[in-house]
Amino acid sequence: MHRSITSSFVIPKWVVLSAYTAISLGTVFGGWRIVKTMGTSITKIREMEGFCSNAAAAIVLLGTSHFGIPLAPRM
Repeated sequence: MHRSITSSFVIPKWVVLSAYTAISLGTVFGGWRIVKTMGTSITKIREMEGFCSNAAAAIVLLGTSHFGIPLAPRM
């Protein structure tokens, strides 16, 4: 049997706020360790390399947005 979500489906506000809070707390308390591991243990990234990679990603996103090219997140 196939079911679909109807337009009357609503997520309670407390669920949304709880998810936001959990993600925020995880980033605050565990995020630095992940950044440190990614930046020093896996590969060596200096400030200029990080800036360039972020700038390139921003340019790609601005370009796709400007030209109306849809992007799907990688999963």
